[in-house]
Amino acid sequence: MRTIFIISFLFIRFSLMAQQSPTAGLDKMPGFKLHDSEGELFNSESIRGKYVLIDFWASWCGPCHKKFPELIELYTEFHIEGLEIVGISTDFKKEPWLADLEKLDLPWIQLIDMKGEESVAVTRFGVSAIPALFFIGPEGKIIARDPGCEFVKDYIRKEKNKNL
Repeated sequence: MRTIFIISFLFIRFSLMAQQSPTAGLDKMPGFKLHDSEGELFNSESIRGKYVLIDFWASWCGPCHKKFPELIELYTEFHIEGLEIVGISTDFKKEPWLADLEKLDLPWIQLIDMKGEESVAVTRFGVSAIPALFFIGPEGKIIARDPGCEFVKDYIRKEKNKNL
């Protein structure tokens, strides 16, 4: 019961913050630096020039886990076409995230941001609930928020065909 209360509180809190967030009309990917599972600092500038799908998730989030098989398929098929996926955990503690990563064995970049209300998700992307996805083009423009994997596939295919 306590877990449901905490999750409900966080959802309401993030929702209220997102409504007040100046990033609600965000059209370019904001820069950020976060740590990966090895403790190395990742700079978002390193993925400029690629198609990027940023996935905000947490180890305790059931809907986040349900989309992983589809994201694995997308990554497997389109990574060679220049797609990078960056998972950003919103967990408050590193240990559950690391344990989940070990079980999941996700093949893309995984980062953690344990800052809650001051996290990249809230302060830079205006995320109000997870899972939350942002599809970003090579020039850094946000193409879509919460796109389906078929949208991402179709978009990349169309863009590749324009360049033939």
